[in-house]
Amino acid sequence: MEEIDARLRQEKVKKFEDFVDRRLKPDLVKAIAQRDKVFQQQKVFSDLKMNIENLEKNGVTRLRSMVNLGSEVYVQADVPDTRRIFVDIGLGFHVEFTWSEALEFISVREARLARQIDEYTHLIANIKAQIKMLLFWWLALPHRNHHERLFFPIEKGLHVRTPLDKPWKLLDPAQTMGEAIKILRTSFHAFFSSYHTFISTATLLVFPYSIATLLSQSSSSPYLLQAISSRLWLLFEASGFPSSHFFALLNVKLSQAAFSFVVTLPFGSTSLILAKASVFQTIHGKLPSLASLLRLYPSLVLTYLCNSFLVLAANAAVLSLLFLAFNAADVLALASSSLTLAISVAGVILYSLVLAHALITCNMATIISAAENTGGYLCILEALVLVHAKMATAITLALPASLGAAAMEALFHCRVIGPYSESGGKLQPLAIWEAVSIAYSYSLLLVFDTIITCNFVKSCKSEEKDDVHV
Repeated sequence: MEEIDARLRQEKVKKFEDFVDRRLKPDLVKAIAQRDKVFQQQKVFSDLKMNIENLEKNGVTRLRSMVNLGSEVYVQADVPDTRRIFVDIGLGFHVEFTWSEALEFISVREARLARQIDEYTHLIANIKAQIKMLLFWWLALPHRNHHERLFFPIEKGLHVRTPLDKPWKLLDPAQTMGEAIKILRTSFHAFFSSYHTFISTATLLVFPYSIATLLSQSSSSPYLLQAISSRLWLLFEASGFPSSHFFALLNVKLSQAAFSFVVTLPFGSTSLILAKASVFQTIHGKLPSLASLLRLYPSLVLTYLCNSFLVLAANAAVLSLLFLAFNAADVLALASSSLTLAISVAGVILYSLVLAHALITCNMATIISAAENTGGYLCILEALVLVHAKMATAITLALPASLGAAAMEALFHCRVIGPYSESGGKLQPLAIWEAVSIAYSYSLLLVFDTIITCNFVKSCKSEEKDDVHV
């Protein structure tokens, strides 16, 4: 039986390798070659544009040049009038332009070439994501021999080594904490190096989302929230969940999370994801512009929707497991207060781990989408592959931001919502100032958390490159 399983596993591995070698690899090489050709054309037009601008700026209407005929044989050429120039428009045709006409034509061609580069870059990112998806499927296969290796020949002479090829070792808390501290230090340095850009991002893009989040988390009386809570409680009772403090608290938290998602959806799907893309561009030395962010928006919003479904699926999976556990105990006549408590505690731990894993994956997927201008489930799969062996570091990095967000939500409820309710719906000017200050601090926290995620993704990708060997 073991030999049959091994043979079937090897057949699956062979199919994966053949598909990558015969289909994905040629497509990837072809796409890279075509993009390189477009880069060369872009450079030719860029050089021509620079030369025309220099001639126009210096008022040069006549010049002499040396033309290389080959074999280092040069001929002197005399250009009596430089104000008209022949430009290759394609298919071997040349058109005589004036300086202004040539510059206008070059601008049109450069815009077209830029779109072609974006299309090829998107295609290359999709092919690489498919390769990583196959790698993720390989990791999900049942293994009995951890020394088996899967080689994906992505390029000539290169092989990708899976995480199973690394020597197995126990989790080192000191190493995990060291990696987390290093990433935090790098993030602080990046934040203060581009402080003005980041505070502008927090003010213009993140602030509306922060206000909506704080108001939704602090609200306790809206009809929609009460409707969600009552229906969840009916669902819990129909599923056979016991009436306990744990499920009452879970009902409240799930209701608040659902209500907050609905309220913040217009801002989360627009300004927040654009802010994360802006932070990514700033960290990588690019000045964020509205045009560049709008080019990334379709991919970002598709990833945002997939992230929402992932979080929903994570909650549904844990609740389904709890449903099976409680109903199995009831059917087997094992239900007791101690067993109910044990299942509830295990459910809390499992729910926390699964939800943390899902949220970390979603944050990483958004950054990957901004980096590769690709969206959807492929970004989520790539994030899962990257975080596969570094989940402890990821949770350590996410903990400060989560605690900070919870503290600011509590402060907002205490300093703004509480006095507003006690005064009969009257909001004092000082409370308004405090609300703005807390929301701005919340925005800065979200920006800094995005910086941490960017550096963590960069760290994971650098380790992934170390796994590529000749």
